[in-house]
Amino acid sequence: MSKYKEIQTQFRNIDSLKAALTKLGIQFESAQLGQTVTLKTSWSGMYSNVDREVTIAVNRESAVHADMGNFDGFGFKWNGSSLEMIQDHLDQESRHFERKFGLLKQEYANQEVRRQARLRGYNVSEQRRADGTIALTLMRR
Repeated sequence: MSKYKEIQTQFRNIDSLKAALTKLGIQFESAQLGQTVTLKTSWSGMYSNVDREVTIAVNRESAVHADMGNFDGFGFKWNGSSLEMIQDHLDQESRHFERKFGLLKQEYANQEVRRQARLRGYNVSEQRRADGTIALTLMRR
């Protein structure tokens, strides 16, 4: 039987996380903070009814397409101060998951820096380098 594991993250801004998912081409369904959508199980659901209520849900097909899961989708649940990743433990063993999750964390940080900079009166320009790093330049408006 599949088990779900809650992974602590530092994703604190839902809009930046949704922007990061979108930038990486990961389709998702979301709710406002304090509300939920259902993360439907497909593979592990054959063994038990383990649908989860989450704030952001990535279904199995989108998770497979993003190379972040083969068994079920994943989601993020608001715990009052940050978003925790909810994922079937079998998908964590995917050889591509760590790399793709690293890209998600990187893109989230990019989106969050941009959001915070705009709030503080900066214009932001971005340069993506061949080695995968992102250089942001901030200029006061």
